Amino acid sequence: MKEKFYRNRENLKVDRGMVKWQGFILSEHSEVLRELTEQYSECYEPPVQQVEYEIEQRLKMAYIQHLRIQVILNFLENGRYFYCTGYVLGYDGEDIWIGHQKIHRTAIRRIIYLEEVKFWQ
Repeated sequence: MKEKFYRNRENLKVDRGMVKWQGFILSEHSEVLRELTEQYSECYEPPVQQVEYEIEQRLKMAYIQHLRIQVILNFLENGRYFYCTGYVLGYDGEDIWIGHQKIHRTAIRRIIYLEEVKFWQ
């Protein structure tokens, strides 16, 4: 049985992957994609710096309620701010553990809840 399988394996067709689909992208599609990327890059507004007190309150709420958050950092690359997402796992002096990343408090620009906070909390 094994010999038959290996013998027929040589006759199998080789998949060309994405090469076979490249012909389906028309010039109109590429123009629309280019326009969308230009439009997206033009409408980017940098996030507003939150007050330190508000950052502390949001971190505390996320830690107590075990909420998933997005932390926007004060570091730029290509005109956009870095961010990381995850749960607040704990504090280590001036550093905060979000997911498996250690972030210094002064590096935080804004915190956004990714889960809905209940109105009674």
